[in-house]
Amino acid sequence: MAKKGNVRRISDKKKNRPKIRFSFWMMIIIFAVTFAGCFVVYMIAANIDDDFFNDQFKTVVEESSSDSLENEESVSDDSLDNTDETEADVQTVIQNPVPSSAAMDVSYLESCCLVTDSTLLGMTDYGFNSVFGNEELNAASIETTKIATSYGTVTVYETLKIKKPTTVYIMLGSDIGVSDVETMVTTYMSFLSKLKTALPDMNIYIMQLPPAYADAEKNTQINEYNTRLLEIANSLGVYCIDTNTELKNNEGNLKEEYYDAETGTYTSEYYDAVCGYILTHTA
Repeated sequence: MAKKGNVRRISDKKKNRPKIRFSFWMMIIIFAVTFAGCFVVYMIAANIDDDFFNDQFKTVVEESSSDSLENEESVSDDSLDNTDETEADVQTVIQNPVPSSAAMDVSYLESCCLVTDSTLLGMTDYGFNSVFGNEELNAASIETTKIATSYGTVTVYETLKIKKPTTVYIMLGSDIGVSDVETMVTTYMSFLSKLKTALPDMNIYIMQLPPAYADAEKNTQINEYNTRLLEIANSLGVYCIDTNTELKNNEGNLKEEYYDAETGTYTSEYYDAVCGYILTHTA
């Protein structure tokens, strides 16, 4: 006999259970209600307390202002520090008049140029290979007077621009007592400014004018002129050497051994003294 099959009926109860469904719109409604509630509470608190907004934002504003002030003070301090360092560097490099230093070998002069009027034209026999100047050249005419050189008959400025020496010594002032001092100083400074701009890496030494022989009035003028030369050197950032004091006697005149009164010319001792001073006063 065939076995009776057991028939199991699946209950329909599971099919009839309610399903839980996610409602997007319900979430929006809940969010809106919550936001509206918070906003209402916030506005009520603001209306009750007149200083509510000030209390809320005061701290933020104060912190922001404090940070800005601290940044400004920091930048200002850094700027001052940099300025102090720059000024300190300039003072360290340029000290005028140039103080005494270890003596250089006389061969040092061979690499230097000398620009001069009649005051030092004889230096060609005392170490300088390149001496640029003539009897007509002086402080008031330094920008216009032309000199004969291997580059042609040109101004001193044009000569130095072509030659480009590493170091130049300049002594001008033979026209003291003849030319107006202000004209001398103004023209001298203009010449140096152009020279420094054209050849910024060149070492420039202004040489103060030596004292006159037995002429107190002229020496007063020379002393005033030399003071102006020192001011020019400091303002332009170039060197200045005191080739005056070393050559004076106790009365403030040129020492007798440095001048031949009969011929009206400087002696070899004079040129030796100037060379010696240059070699022992280098920066």
